[in-house]
Amino acid sequence: MRRKLGTFHPWTEEENEFLREFYPNGDKELILSSMPHRTWSGIRDQSNHLGVQRVSRREPVGIDENTSWADYQFYHALQLDPTSRETICIVDEGTNFDPSSPSLFCCRDACDRAR
Repeated sequence: MRRKLGTFHPWTEEENEFLREFYPNGDKELILSSMPHRTWSGIRDQSNHLGVQRVSRREPVGIDENTSWADYQFYHALQLDPTSRETICIVDEGTNFDPSSPSLFCCRDACDRAR
């Protein structure tokens, strides 16, 4: 499952210091959960940019490298399969929801569940 591309947020010095300390040998899940809106791909790229190499590659975490920890938690909270290619829409209570709207791109079943 993929979300629309969002706004790029520049890396902060605090995030860079965290990567320098934890990326080489840190637990992948700890790193992802500490930077919940960053993807593993982004973390790896930024670490390479900083010249920080990963020594430990021991733990596979069932998160796609292009999925953030926050999105992964979101999928599980809604009991969604994070590897699904299904399009969903989320509607807040009180929102005027028109599933026939041509500007709404979503799977009909997912929209029906959201109503």
